[in-house]
Amino acid sequence: EAISVLSVGLLAGLIALLRAVSFAGLIYPSHLLRDGITAYCLATVVSQLVYARAGGLHATIAYASSAALPFLSEFALDVEAGVQADATGNAEADAETMGATVFLALALASLLSAACLSLAGSLRLGVLFRYIQAPVVFGFFVAVGFQMVLGGVKLVTRHRDADERWFVDTLIATIWDGDGVAQVLTAGALGLLLRFGGRRDFGRRPGFLPGVLAAFLVLFAAIAAAAGTSADELRARAWLFPASAESSPTAFVQYFRHLQPQKANWGAIFNAGPSIVAMQAMLALDLAMSIPAMARSARAPYNIDSEFRVAGAASAAS
Repeated sequence: EAISVLSVGLLAGLIALLRAVSFAGLIYPSHLLRDGITAYCLATVVSQLVYARAGGLHATIAYASSAALPFLSEFALDVEAGVQADATGNAEADAETMGATVFLALALASLLSAACLSLAGSLRLGVLFRYIQAPVVFGFFVAVGFQMVLGGVKLVTRHRDADERWFVDTLIATIWDGDGVAQVLTAGALGLLLRFGGRRDFGRRPGFLPGVLAAFLVLFAAIAAAAGTSADELRARAWLFPASAESSPTAFVQYFRHLQPQKANWGAIFNAGPSIVAMQAMLALDLAMSIPAMARSARAPYNIDSEFRVAGAASAAS
């Protein structure tokens, strides 16, 4: 039993790292990507600790909500656009302002989510979600899935900040580009393999996901080596993320240097507010559907209002 628990924990950690890279790629500009991944990992650790201590479903593994990601991404893009509009022309100062503003904005978004979820739990509003109709739930998952697919294509094509015309202007250009087609097909193949190959139960087959990822990495490295393509060339062709300009033993905590409210552009945060307000309803709906589903799967009792309060505490702590 101990081996089974450890294997599931290691698998959950691997999934968390994959989510950290993909989510950070949709939220943070490239020069903040490394620190964004660090922030996500630390937030996941804190959330896990809160849920393990206070959650009613003790088997729950806490991750950032996928349903909130499209709104969080739009919020971050709006903040970045506001900072760029007020740029001073001093590259170093503008980079500091961007980092301070983006990380402060996301911290405030987490605190707002914490307040909304805690209030909903304290007012016992969870009962209202029992009357959500099936078409609403279906539409919810369709909308989230559609936004995730579009976000993935944006990430692959390096057009995360494209406007509403990106699908026509960027995707068509990608079709005519060999690297773009290869990236989209590779991502789609991996997604289908993980979805249908591991559908029986990742927990009962803990080696499936690591094995698939290792096989993809080995195959990718072998093809790149056979073609004589260097890592720098792969980065230039958008197959790899940009290399970090800095490297040090303290890199894990370096992102804290961005938490400088005095250097943030508060106007850019305020102007991007509607996106983060809309996220609160989506986040509450996601929790209201996922918590009963997890409880039924674990055959455990649950209190939706209590879980709302725990989710609020985890959001505040992270």
